[in-house]
Amino acid sequence: MMHCGTFEGTRARDASSSCATRSNGLASERAGGGAGEAHVRYALANAERCYAVENDRWRVTGPDLDGDELSAIVVIEDGVIVVTVL
Repeated sequence: MMHCGTFEGTRARDASSSCATRSNGLASERAGGGAGEAHVRYALANAERCYAVENDRWRVTGPDLDGDELSAIVVIEDGVIVVTVL
């Protein structure tokens, strides 16, 4: 699991300027160096779908800055927003 970026009003567990996407259990980089913090923030802020999944988690899907679909699992653990990019 990879934790990306920081979000206003939260502290980051593992802040990273670049995150890898996961496909069939293998990490692969998006064109331009990965799903960076700006892409993740944009996808979350412009989510087209958001629904609850197991273990108090949310699945969020939205466009990144390039218009490509980005999916993430979001959970709040001990006051920290944890975003796992899929």
